[in-house]
Amino acid sequence: MVFKRGRRVSSSAQVSMEYLIVISFVFMLIIPLTIYFVGQSQTATGEVNTAQLEQVSRKIVENAEKVYAFGEPTTFTLKVYIPDKVESVTIANNEIEFIINRDGSPSSVVEIFPMNVSGSLSTHQGIHKIRVQAINNSVAISEVS
Repeated sequence: MVFKRGRRVSSSAQVSMEYLIVISFVFMLIIPLTIYFVGQSQTATGEVNTAQLEQVSRKIVENAEKVYAFGEPTTFTLKVYIPDKVESVTIANNEIEFIINRDGSPSSVVEIFPMNVSGSLSTHQGIHKIRVQAINNSVAISEVS
């Protein structure tokens, strides 16, 4: 036993107290690091989702150009992956626009077509079958069930 200013303190109590101090110090390091890495992970996820939408929109535009060049009644069917947090898809005139929620704020991915297009796509996450079809000097884009 160790005496400290008139009190008796056992060595096991001292070891326990040192152990608690070490553990609390470790937690003080781990918690901020965890918060930082979770934030970085969410940022990376948003960037990946945006990159996937850019790839999808480019693929749709490329296939629409081919279908338009071949003329009516050419039809292509694509399989594309729509990521999470897509809020809306607009296909009109000569552009396709995806609105995605990135870190709480909307961000848009836009691709321009060299011809008139029309159509609609759903926004749910997952693999979608998309029909790209030449109709009357324009291109129709729709989802296949």
